[in-house]
Amino acid sequence: MILGCKAFAHRGLWSPDGPPENSIAAFRAAAETGCGIELDVQLSSDNVPVVFHDPALDRMTAENGPVWFRTAEELSAIKLAGTDETIPTLTAVLTALPAGMPVLIELKASPGEAADYLRALDMALFGAKADLAVMSFLHPLNLAARQVMSARTRGVLITPPNALSSIDVPEKITASSQGCAPDYYAVWHSEAQSSRAHLGPDTPLAAWTVDSKEALAEASAAGASIIFEHLDPALVLKTVSP
Repeated sequence: MILGCKAFAHRGLWSPDGPPENSIAAFRAAAETGCGIELDVQLSSDNVPVVFHDPALDRMTAENGPVWFRTAEELSAIKLAGTDETIPTLTAVLTALPAGMPVLIELKASPGEAADYLRALDMALFGAKADLAVMSFLHPLNLAARQVMSARTRGVLITPPNALSSIDVPEKITASSQGCAPDYYAVWHSEAQSSRAHLGPDTPLAAWTVDSKEALAEASAAGASIIFEHLDPALVLKTVSP
């Protein structure tokens, strides 16, 4: 398990008819179920960590352009998906969560040096009451995290299967983690069992993004923590419980 947690709601417990993804309401909804959360962090133009997935505002808001062109104050006024929820800072999210809640933070690309980004993030995490871990697909960020955030739980996200690539799972894991010394790995659900076979029984492993009963069974059989969406949290927790 990662952070002692078996189930993380991907971008919170969101839905098209409910709270939008990466919103405080979605994170609170996940907390009420007993699940942890996964969220995405990048920097505003004034170097404040904000919680938002896409590099541009267009898909989730009525605004457009890159997130990092706006200040944190400007972003905090922008509504998400036509709701009253707005883009939150990471500090606002962590303040809204119950003490000890497990949180996986995906490090997204931001302009500037990776180390500067991670120092700004680490400052925002200082004193947080949640149980925190960071991870990224981006090798430079994972390398920098080893230096800047060595005391924190750090993971490596492994790219999903690609029909145009012949790289097998062990090769992907080895290449993605080189020099990073990760505490855990997060893999696409269909590669959870092959990843487990390669990593062995004791390496903490997460599977993403689990959005069907079939994927849930597949990832659970590999002993992975589940990063899920569009599934009943009660079903997820029941499936992963011993």
